[in-house]
Amino acid sequence: MMANITAELIHLRGLDRILVKIPFKKACTTDFDFTGYNEESKDNSLNRVIEINAFNLWELENNGVEFSEEVSTLYKLVFGKRKTDIENVALNNGHKLKKYQLEGVRFMDQKRGRVLLTDEMGLGKTIQVIAYMMARKDKIKRTVVVCPAHIKLNWKDEFGMFWKDSHVEVIFGTKLYKIPANKRVLVLNQHLLKSWIMELCAFKPNLLVIDEAHSLVNRRTKTFGYIENLAENTKRIILLTGSPLVNSPKDLWSLVNMLNPLILGGYTRYIHHFCPEHEYHAMQTKFNRNAWARRLQPQKETTIPINMENKRVLHEVLVSTVMLRRLKKEVAKYLPKQIRKVIKIQIDNKTFWKAERELRAVIQEELAGRGKDGEIVDFKPYSRMRRLVGEQKFEYICEWIDLFLEESTEKLIVAGWHINLMEKLHKKYEKVSYLITGKVSTKKKHEIKVQFQSKDSAKRIIFGNLKSIGTGSTLTAASTMLTVELPYTGADLDQLEARIHRISQKAKSVLYVYFIIKDSLEERILEYISRKQKEAYDILDNNTKGRTIKDVADDSVDTDMLKTLLLEKQ
Repeated sequence: MMANITAELIHLRGLDRILVKIPFKKACTTDFDFTGYNEESKDNSLNRVIEINAFNLWELENNGVEFSEEVSTLYKLVFGKRKTDIENVALNNGHKLKKYQLEGVRFMDQKRGRVLLTDEMGLGKTIQVIAYMMARKDKIKRTVVVCPAHIKLNWKDEFGMFWKDSHVEVIFGTKLYKIPANKRVLVLNQHLLKSWIMELCAFKPNLLVIDEAHSLVNRRTKTFGYIENLAENTKRIILLTGSPLVNSPKDLWSLVNMLNPLILGGYTRYIHHFCPEHEYHAMQTKFNRNAWARRLQPQKETTIPINMENKRVLHEVLVSTVMLRRLKKEVAKYLPKQIRKVIKIQIDNKTFWKAERELRAVIQEELAGRGKDGEIVDFKPYSRMRRLVGEQKFEYICEWIDLFLEESTEKLIVAGWHINLMEKLHKKYEKVSYLITGKVSTKKKHEIKVQFQSKDSAKRIIFGNLKSIGTGSTLTAASTMLTVELPYTGADLDQLEARIHRISQKAKSVLYVYFIIKDSLEERILEYISRKQKEAYDILDNNTKGRTIKDVADDSVDTDMLKTLLLEKQ
């Protein structure tokens, strides 16, 4: 403990900094070490100048440093919670909040409406936001919701279900028009921000909601600039995502900084402390040009891991400031059981394995640093291999679906990467299936989802590519999902699985089935996804979430177990 030391606020180059005054002799015998610089004053004391952020404030307090009045105010802005009088929210049509959802509404109020809500997918983030708006409708009179295009109408439906006086306007297209005066909620997708940004700013929202906020982690995009412009003049900002950490801890910085720049501090220093793997790769390859190739390689010993203590500290700071995250296992009594199976199939096609060999050669070239900086040597073998993966599985997929339709009366979601494969499968099962891809309009997608969720629907299957059905959709009429092509990240996989594992799921269990080609580079992708899942769980959940998809793959089944697999679920 370091008594009789006071942290005072000064201003350097227009930025807030903490000036910590430490007697020179005492400074030489203490472990008090923060990144910054020293200044020696006339009275022989040593002044240590450090950046204001949650980590430094936390350590200062733990070391017994006293705060000046200004620094105490900043401490409260970072860690403080105000009292809330929200005890319950009366939703429409007899709907009631679950206990943890009410806690989420109270947290939003305690944090003055600046929150990163990262509940696992399917736990009802949307209803929590709507309930918060209802509870504070006297202060939140205008709201802007920015979300992916395919879930704009979902938001309108949710508002209509829970709050009859919400007065929602869904914006389609870039052509401007006058917003009706009685509208209190505007819903639009990110791609319309460029055209509508001036009108949105003139709307003067009291609350900005960003759904699927993980899509905004790249602060260099124009879309992020429009969001920042809107956020600067909005008092309350709620960011919603079940997977804020998509690839690296650096993904968190943009989101948290938008809510409160005092929490994580400067980007460079944050990267230095929490993203050594990112720094290592940046040093090894200019523009990080080999990232796609590394995904298909086994983990190398030379890769610098993120220090576990740093992960713990980052987790503690996030949950102590703006982040609220509940896991499905914490509210398990509200959710069905999850069953995962990986089916490894054997392929003998010479064309496929030739494409594999070509791709492996390209990867070796990339990792050896051949070719010009910033340039991929040859991307065609990679694209060809990915396409062939789906094509080689087609026969096995159809065999599995035929068995499902014969042995079960349930509905099914089939997800893949390539639109062509989904179209080919839909054509074969056209009488009993729907198709959702990027070629389908937003309104048509919404109609399909509503029809599929209906008990009267005669069509039992939805075929969809990952980009079109992987986020924002509620597809709980099905309790089985077949994934025939893997996404690139663990976050995308978690998002996809959550389409059927949600609070509204009535089945006692949900089944996820994955088709993997044995001994192929697909297995490497599986390993890569697993590593990223574990990294995210370490930081967001403090390493408590449990098994990754790779753990499940170790318990994989063969193709002759298809019938057993279906019967087991029933």
